[in-house]
Amino acid sequence: MSVSGCAVPSLQCRTPATLRLTVSCSYEVQALERRSGIGGQNATPIVRKLRLEKAQLAKKEIGSSTLQVFTIGHSMLSYESFFALLKLHGVNAIADVRTSPFSRHFPHFNKENLQRELGGDRVKYVFLGQELGGRPKSKQFFCEGVADYERMARTEEFACGIDRVVEGAKSYRIALMCSEQNPLDCHRCLLVGRALHEKGVKVQHILGNGHLLDQDRIEARLLDMAGKADVDLFEVPSKRLAAAYRNRAQKVAFSGSQFAPKNVDVRSLRSWLSLQR
Repeated sequence: MSVSGCAVPSLQCRTPATLRLTVSCSYEVQALERRSGIGGQNATPIVRKLRLEKAQLAKKEIGSSTLQVFTIGHSMLSYESFFALLKLHGVNAIADVRTSPFSRHFPHFNKENLQRELGGDRVKYVFLGQELGGRPKSKQFFCEGVADYERMARTEEFACGIDRVVEGAKSYRIALMCSEQNPLDCHRCLLVGRALHEKGVKVQHILGNGHLLDQDRIEARLLDMAGKADVDLFEVPSKRLAAAYRNRAQKVAFSGSQFAPKNVDVRSLRSWLSLQR
């Protein structure tokens, strides 16, 4: 269904700007209380602020915490291996979030071929590359020549795509599909997975070995890769996490030319290898 067939989302259905707090928030609250010796009603303003933010974000999850969405990168897999991974995790619907749903070297992942094969295996297919793709066409969505995921996430078109995935997840076990093998290198994780996670949806990434990696662990790795894993009493947890997402996106997001080489990130390579163990 095209964007024109989707009602324009209201402000209430847009992706929240505030990130869901990670476990580190609890540690920071506890650390502040221990250092100050103040708790309960006498808590310091910083402690109260952290508590309030955590409570507000937890409240937003009510009603959607049971929803689950998977992601998968087809990479160089055969169709048989790809389908085996879907079957392993009970996936019965694919949401294709590639901007261009074609593969020059692996034609079985071209849109028409893939849709036909999945249909024969009773797996639904929908193309959402227009709403949730990672390669914007307008210059306004680039920052210093790199796709700006945060700006893209604020569009009505993106919000509509996210709403469609959330609604679909109520009836199907959906997997978002793109081409990159490593979720840390792909917008399905850094852009779409992040937005779903903020809405309280459980996001799990299917790895090539069949293991699952959830978005919470992704965020822990992002913080570590950005050097922000340690508790910082003077920086809001959500801002630290946003900076970690931004730092990673600037390294791997679409660079404005499909022929532009991406820099090899040694820390990312080591992280990816550790995921496969």
